[in-house]
Amino acid sequence: SGSLTVSGSEFTSNKSDGFGGTIFTTSKTASLTVSDSIFKTNSASRGGAIAIYNGAKGMIERSYFDGKTGDRGAVTSYISDYTVINSTFVNHAAYAVGIYQGGNVLVPTSTFANNTQADIYTASTDAVVNVYNSILSGKIAASTGTGSTVNVFNSTYTTYTGTATFNTSRQVTADAELGSVN
Repeated sequence: SGSLTVSGSEFTSNKSDGFGGTIFTTSKTASLTVSDSIFKTNSASRGGAIAIYNGAKGMIERSYFDGKTGDRGAVTSYISDYTVINSTFVNHAAYAVGIYQGGNVLVPTSTFANNTQADIYTASTDAVVNVYNSILSGKIAASTGTGSTVNVFNSTYTTYTGTATFNTSRQVTADAELGSVN
């Protein structure tokens, strides 16, 4: 339990065979705040850079995530809530932002580019991801799990699979168009 605050830090080439290549928080009473930090080529089987699990809360602001991850995203959660504000996710072999069962993820004013599998991913039940005013150049993959929802508002995106709701967003077909957010 407790809280962890990380600010103005850089994490490079960290690895975990389990959860959170750099940071792993797990507890209903735990909270994580990350701001103005850089995560490069970190990896883990779940949450290449950060894993937020079992009721923990997370806030990630003005941070940059570049490079390799595990099979469940640069930042991932399980039955937890987190927010990613004004952050960038690039060059991930897996998903950039993932949620695996239960919980909510809020993603305003963030940028996603060159992520191999998907920018946003939900894998299981009762997961809700709300994306606002963001640029998504990769795929948005929404699970068909009971209650999983991805909502995209006032954003630019290229493609999606599964079930996602797009409100006042604009789908584009060329990378050259991605600089424009409605």
